[in-house]
Amino acid sequence: MKLLDWWALLHPAIAVVVIYPILGVVLRQAWLTRQRRLSQADQKSKIPVSVGQDHSQAGRWLTTGVVVVSLLGIGYPIFSKFVEAGPTGFDGGTPRLITLLLAWIGSLAAIASLFLLRPKTPRELRLPRALFAILTGFGVVALGQQSEVFKRDYEALVSHYYYGIALVLLMIFALATLPEIQRFPRWRILHIVLNIAAAVLFLGQGVTGARDLLEIPLSWQKPTIYQCDFQNLTCPGQPPS
Repeated sequence: MKLLDWWALLHPAIAVVVIYPILGVVLRQAWLTRQRRLSQADQKSKIPVSVGQDHSQAGRWLTTGVVVVSLLGIGYPIFSKFVEAGPTGFDGGTPRLITLLLAWIGSLAAIASLFLLRPKTPRELRLPRALFAILTGFGVVALGQQSEVFKRDYEALVSHYYYGIALVLLMIFALATLPEIQRFPRWRILHIVLNIAAAVLFLGQGVTGARDLLEIPLSWQKPTIYQCDFQNLTCPGQPPS
């Protein structure tokens, strides 16, 4: 494997080693938080009071990690294309590369800012929260729409890319509305519904991500692999079946 191949592994490796373990913690704490809230009527709950705060904190880390991993996955095909093709072979040349790099860094800065905000009331810092959430979501979507990013448009219903974009937007919304979720029952119900959808998307990401890894050749294999006919499932020199 060359350096470009190791670079390509950053996205799936961090997802497996970091993101999914945190997801397990968040789901467990979400269940305990719900159980404690439901048992408060008879005051017999043995679940510690701190579980809700622990769930919120783990959720912050999960959302931030999902955005960072998504930016790594989107950034690789864009920036590696520039490394392979050089300024002359990269569509738009160096000016476009600089623009995309600034958007990538700006998206990281926006999610970091949203992570660091600690409003004490639902009304506090509402405008900055909305601004950073919009900037993060817009940055991820705009970078993902670049031509270098493989979207699997012909199979959009099982696309790792589209599942990922939907998941990122749901997670950003949850982080941006955290004070409302903590205070208001209706926001909590919306949070539960949306995050059930997010859990399903996480499951889909695990399956589609594993599938896509089987389809991505190593950098030195690409010239040969891309000569294959992906419609008829044949390659040059392949003996007839």
